[in-house]
Amino acid sequence: MIPKAHRWVGEMEEIAATFGAVGLTERTFEGAADIYRFVKDTSLGKETPEERPRDRSLTDIIAILSEENS
Repeated sequence: MIPKAHRWVGEMEEIAATFGAVGLTERTFEGAADIYRFVKDTSLGKETPEERPRDRSLTDIIAILSEENS
């Protein structure tokens, strides 16, 4: 997900709008769009799928995102 976060923002917004149009809550997908928007602007979001380390742990990802959000 991380290297492709930029492409998921618009898709989550579209799903949210579709849900809202039929009377369902759109908040879940608006929240997902917010997360993807945040990730795409980090160093992790700027990596390509081919160049990202495959052995990076979730702990490492959280640490990087936390550091870049400080």
